[in-house]
Amino acid sequence: MTVKIANAFIRKIATEKPSKVREFRDTNLRGFVVRQQTSGFISYYAITSKGSARRGSRRHKKIRIGEHPALAPSEARKAAEELIAKAKLDHLPLEKEVEHLTLRRFLDDHYWPWAEHQLKAPDSQRGMLRRFQEFDNLFLDEIDRYLIEGWRNKRLTTGNTNATINRLVGVLRSVLSKAVEWGFLKHHPLTGLKKLSEDRGRTPRTVSEQDRGNLFEALADRDRNHAA
Repeated sequence: MTVKIANAFIRKIATEKPSKVREFRDTNLRGFVVRQQTSGFISYYAITSKGSARRGSRRHKKIRIGEHPALAPSEARKAAEELIAKAKLDHLPLEKEVEHLTLRRFLDDHYWPWAEHQLKAPDSQRGMLRRFQEFDNLFLDEIDRYLIEGWRNKRLTTGNTNATINRLVGVLRSVLSKAVEWGFLKHHPLTGLKKLSEDRGRTPRTVSEQDRGNLFEALADRDRNHAA
């Protein structure tokens, strides 16, 4: 959808939580894009181009500029203009397109082919990662601590234990670690995310008959001393 990306528009969509991820392209600046997640979270992007479309060498790069409300639309627009201009002048080295994969594409094209040969039980991971299907269409760098904390809260309300949730998030964390290792992410997006505390279920200690007798004897001695 093409719109004028300005304060009035951002204020309007900031109150909404769409049923699916959506993008808006600016009517005036080609390559200036707003992306909104289902949580309502809003990010600004610049799409730059390099090469010749006629020769079939045209490449595009989607660069994340910042997020609302930390960045105003006017500030994001200015940053997008600079990035687009630098790309046209060939001053901005473009990274390979695979760095902007969605989670689903990364899993299907890269992670699962590797896992089939390297993991002992890849099917187990497949089952666990299905719990994160709502993130399938998000770019890898959009899966952050904010989203995962919200996801955990939902699971807690449906009866999942902290231990189960920690195991599931651990699998997703390992997938994103591979994305960092292989160069699809510059930084791990879940760095700093703490595990939920787990109740280890300690077995309560029972009092033996000998302990019970010692306790009663000590209480009797105390009473005799007070009486004296």
